[in-house]
Amino acid sequence: MHLADRGDLVAIPPKGISQRFSQVESDTDCSIHAVDFHKAANYLKTRELATLLDTVRAKDGHGDG
Repeated sequence: MHLADRGDLVAIPPKGISQRFSQVESDTDCSIHAVDFHKAANYLKTRELATLLDTVRAKDGHGDG
């Protein structure tokens, strides 16, 4: 799984991971923060990361339901 900020010039380009590797389940981007997108706190607050983590938990049998 890969999640990058849309505005991060250093990040791997959108869909760059899934174009190079065959078993990537999610390769997406989101808007983490206008200026401080490298701060872990801002990254951890994103809805997209929560969705990815929920997907992993469900696959591993650790979902809420």
